[in-house]
Amino acid sequence: MIEPVSLDEAKLQCRVTNSAEDDRFETILIPSARLWAEEFTGRNLTLERETVSLDSFPDGSPLLIELPSLPLRDKVAVTYTPVGDSSPMLTNVAFEDFTVETVDGVARLVSGSSPAWPEATAVTISYLTGEADSYPIPPMVKAAILLHLQAHYDQGSSMAALLNAAENLLRPLRLCLGMA
Repeated sequence: MIEPVSLDEAKLQCRVTNSAEDDRFETILIPSARLWAEEFTGRNLTLERETVSLDSFPDGSPLLIELPSLPLRDKVAVTYTPVGDSSPMLTNVAFEDFTVETVDGVARLVSGSSPAWPEATAVTISYLTGEADSYPIPPMVKAAILLHLQAHYDQGSSMAALLNAAENLLRPLRLCLGMA
């Protein structure tokens, strides 16, 4: 996994010039600051394979399944076992049975042309999500991660101000996803 903030960027932010704490930066401070930003914004900042497992497709209307974690980076694969059959069936969103839509920052798997989901058991939905090298991390997200990291590194009297500044940088992303 490639973190959105490098060791050199983190050390520069915290004004660290030696390598004595490199391990702490790489294993604790950088990942925890990224995880905080992901949780705060509702977006994955590193590439991850997400899997949603269901006992069956949902009943009733609307015929949609919300997919956690944005942004989506590839086609969604859906595997399910039709009722009365024992062999799983694999389909991709490109087929008419399913489509993916993103509305108000929420990705949803929607039943396609049929009026209902197939009767099935053991439904698995798999997709790649997150930012990647070809999708650069927005500068304000990187700045927020660095401020959060610095606050936890310094742990001084300015900690609250740094954490507040980091949240303020990310708040517009959070609001566009409909989060308070």
